[in-house]
Amino acid sequence: MFGYAYDEIAAIVDKSEDNCRQIAVRARRQVETKKPRFEASRNKRAELSRRFVDAVATGDTAGLIGLLAADVFAYTDGGGQARAVTDPVYGREDVARLFFPARRLAVSPVEVNGQPGALLLDRTGRPVVVVSLDIADEVVQTVRASVTPTSCVISLGRSKPE
Repeated sequence: MFGYAYDEIAAIVDKSEDNCRQIAVRARRQVETKKPRFEASRNKRAELSRRFVDAVATGDTAGLIGLLAADVFAYTDGGGQARAVTDPVYGREDVARLFFPARRLAVSPVEVNGQPGALLLDRTGRPVVVVSLDIADEVVQTVRASVTPTSCVISLGRSKPE
């Protein structure tokens, strides 16, 4: 809509031009508030990612909660092959709770699609979950987890297992 003049928008949505202008101002303001204020430096992201991996690996729930933004979201995807949480998970405690079962898994830091993350392996060394972290303002803003072994390998840039 930002490519149209207010009088054109008004005609399309059957509202006054002033009303459309005000809606656009509010929409722009809302879009700006959703953006992280500043992205962490590469070194700070690596450090936060390392602390995230350590907290998950050791079961340090309080430490993990301290690394998450108050309004953190987690998204999981099972690719139709594995069970995953279907709705986004919101809030520090609920996102941290997703990692309770990880205490039985080996956790390693990895880079996923250019973002810091973690690879969780079962006792046989098979990838179970790959996690990518969006970090801004020195906290984890978003967690994305793929819970299918095939996606874990593809996300890490390795060839698909046979």
